[in-house]
Amino acid sequence: MKSKNDITKNLEKKYKGKKVLVWGLGLHGGGVGTAKFFAKLGAKVLVTDTKSEKELKSSVAKLTPPGRGKKITFRLGEHLEKYFTNSNFVIRNPGVKDDSDFLRVAQKAGVKVENDIGIFFENSPSFKIGITGTKGKSTVTAMIFDLIKSRIDKKGGLLVRFGDKATEPTIFNKVFFGGNIRKSVFDCLEEADEKSIVVLELSSAQLHHARYAKRSPDVAVITNIYPEHISFHFSYENYIEAKRDIYRFQKKNDILITNKKLQKIIKDAKSKKVFFDGTNDDALFKFAKIFGIENADIKKVIRDFKGLEGRKESVAKIKGRTFINDTTATHPSAVNFALEEFKKPILILGGVDKMFGGDVDELAEKIETRNLKTVLLPGSFSDKIKEKFSFDYKAENIFEVENMKEAVKKAYSLSKKGDTILLSPGGASFNLFINEFDRGKRFIKEVNKLK
Repeated sequence: MKSKNDITKNLEKKYKGKKVLVWGLGLHGGGVGTAKFFAKLGAKVLVTDTKSEKELKSSVAKLTPPGRGKKITFRLGEHLEKYFTNSNFVIRNPGVKDDSDFLRVAQKAGVKVENDIGIFFENSPSFKIGITGTKGKSTVTAMIFDLIKSRIDKKGGLLVRFGDKATEPTIFNKVFFGGNIRKSVFDCLEEADEKSIVVLELSSAQLHHARYAKRSPDVAVITNIYPEHISFHFSYENYIEAKRDIYRFQKKNDILITNKKLQKIIKDAKSKKVFFDGTNDDALFKFAKIFGIENADIKKVIRDFKGLEGRKESVAKIKGRTFINDTTATHPSAVNFALEEFKKPILILGGVDKMFGGDVDELAEKIETRNLKTVLLPGSFSDKIKEKFSFDYKAENIFEVENMKEAVKKAYSLSKKGDTILLSPGGASFNLFINEFDRGKRFIKEVNKLK
């Protein structure tokens, strides 16, 4: 069995004393976790990002002191070619596209380009559960983690008797989570041993960038697939191919749990297939059944689940109005999901288009059919959906604003006691905000001013 010391020794052998370029610091924690991890291994870490130090202030603060000027140095506000050619390893941020000039420079120079998920797959002896999907992956990841943790706390471990463990069933007594859920996988790489389960939320970019490792999780879950991130992947077909990486390298006894609507997309999977009805709860039930977890335990996890930040999150009740922060709804289909729960909200919508296609028409039709009062933030998605509404509907129900302060004030002025005011934008955030979580925080800030 590999111990923590064995894992660390192998990693030090590869990276200690080497020049490691962390390409993209970001604000979600991944870049910080990466920089800390390689500095701890004894690598010479250089962090580069096109954002300025001021923009990355919160992330930089987590790396200094004592790291700055010693094991970790920074080049912020720009990238320089020499750093990509003079490094031994480049650790690629999920936001780096395949057509990057700097990526080509590094590859031409023979520098090894890796990413956090690929490194984790190559080095962790843990049992891995990976969740991906256009929407719902964070919630399903959190619910699966809660279910496994409750089982371990209650029974002292979770028995696995399939896949590589079919002939030698194993009891796992520790569980960790990481990935796209705003927690670096490097935080648990050294701790997660062969008796550990790691629950990973995996974005399309992370999966695509990790393809070089030729690994997939022992259990893979795909919540759904809709046209998304087309500008990043260059086509919907490429986006689907990235999602397929979650099962592409699975073995025949591994498990793939997927939305029943995706049967054609995953027909090439070699692993055992399990289908669910498209809801988060059914995905959890199907997952739990594989591990022999009782229905009562599943229902308790669902009942106790408090939700995640920015995902249909109830943030305030003011004078009979309920305010919901669904800022991570960055796709029209996600707004449609929210409208299944909230039938007649006052909707704050809008942002940047990501080549959504026909999903915009579907959402526009639902909004107009329900005659929803809609406050529209600026952006190319806002412009696109506005064109789909009839003249009469726009005249009476669309209210265009310039920023979040105006949006909250206008939505509140349109509301009455008993109403729900729902921020579910349907588009990307970067025209007005740092990211979708910044958008949610601005929403909450303006809501709290109404108290």
